[in-house]
Amino acid sequence: MSIFSRNPRAKLLKTIYVDAFAGTGFRRENCGLPKEENALFDVSSDSDARALRKGSAQVALETNPSFSEYIFIEDDKEHAKGLSTLRRRFPSIAARIRIIAGDANRYLLTWCEETDWTKTRAVVFLDPYGMQVQWHTIEAMGKTQSIDLWILFPLGDSTQANLVQQNARSNKRSDFKTISTYWVTRLHSVFAAVARNPLPLRNSRNVPIYLLSFAAANPRGSKIAVKIAQDILSR
Repeated sequence: MSIFSRNPRAKLLKTIYVDAFAGTGFRRENCGLPKEENALFDVSSDSDARALRKGSAQVALETNPSFSEYIFIEDDKEHAKGLSTLRRRFPSIAARIRIIAGDANRYLLTWCEETDWTKTRAVVFLDPYGMQVQWHTIEAMGKTQSIDLWILFPLGDSTQANLVQQNARSNKRSDFKTISTYWVTRLHSVFAAVARNPLPLRNSRNVPIYLLSFAAANPRGSKIAVKIAQDILSR
């Protein structure tokens, strides 16, 4: 946003921040996990894993310069209600906050198709519970050539591999480096550029539980975007 606010041409573009699994919008410890994640990753007792998914919405709203629009998506109806309190906490930008109660994959696909990307740029943050993001959703974002994507890729030994191999099940134990390399390659197949150094986020036992990854869809701006992201991820 700092770059966009200083660039005369970029100032003309609408900027959108999207948090597709926004939760309640606040960092919270000791929250419950959905049954499907417990089954996939067995992180129900891992407070580090739970904490990583909270607070991103509030961080985005505190960003200065601010975005033109904020979209927070949450399938859990009670959590979606909780997100409405963000408007009261940020009254100066309340009119620019949209809260979507529903399935993130369905909404994002429609949003990608209907948005005029010649006049819009977006940052999308995906921190799914387990493997809730479908690959064709990520593919649709890459095709816009206008979205910067930050995604927390959940790591597990046995997963329903929606993100890495559509409609397939993987039960093979893979080492961390292999998974990381494959994931970056997979992202690069649909985005203009991808940060080559995804950041492993570890729990208190030093076990990797997520990969924080970045991908840029805009061919013209991807070089500088990835350079910035790689610097962030290497810290």
